[in-house]
Amino acid sequence: MPFFHILVDDNSPELPPIQIKENRIILAIRNDVDQNMHQSQMGKAIQMGLDYANANLVWDELIYIESDVMPPANYDKDLLETSKKLGDDWATLDAHPVDINGNTTYPAIVHHRIRAIDEEAGLDILPHADFQCMLVNKEILKLFKFTDFVSHWDILISEHLQRLGDWKFYRTRAIKTVHYAGSSREELPKV
Repeated sequence: MPFFHILVDDNSPELPPIQIKENRIILAIRNDVDQNMHQSQMGKAIQMGLDYANANLVWDELIYIESDVMPPANYDKDLLETSKKLGDDWATLDAHPVDINGNTTYPAIVHHRIRAIDEEAGLDILPHADFQCMLVNKEILKLFKFTDFVSHWDILISEHLQRLGDWKFYRTRAIKTVHYAGSSREELPKV
């Protein structure tokens, strides 16, 4: 599908070797004094990307993907099609994380569904968004800024949205994304 890819780098020693194209840009946060004292600025990074999109692009859909997640072909189209099965109260729709062997992995192994709402389609309702590979309902972006939350923004944003209304968070097991061990705590080698 037509897309614009915004990669936001949070103080990596070197920028990723990504080719800048007509539909791709890298935004860089460069504010660390000492890499050994780095603290994740995920909320700031997401907000930078969103602010760039709002100021420079006309866009319809927002898909958020963590850097250690590899989605399958056509995942964007599949997320959009699945979202049509949801009511107006959906906030996020996450894909299902698996390891390289196809086994369910983090965060789904610790972030269990509340219930299945369509077992045949593999559609589950969650207590909060995963923020791994997800489609975001544009309506919720009017209700907060990612920088409003210093850390644990996946849970805190979800709780904030639930206080404001009856927003729901979904995951589909029909779309499997490979979640690599780069930051997947359950997959990291035990020392």
